[in-house]
Amino acid sequence: MEFSIATLLANFSEDKLVAPKALEKKLNCENPACIRRLQIALDALEKSAFW
Repeated sequence: MEFSIATLLANFSEDKLVAPKALEKKLNCENPACIRRLQIALDALEKSAFW
């Protein structure tokens, strides 16, 4: 499954935490390559949030 930063952000809300496993399920991210790309994107978003 391909996803974008916009797709990821659409699954977040300001008042709730979202587990990576929940995002995997919502984005139909099932294979190891997709899960790895998702983790990279989440790591990048986390780092950019502190700038």
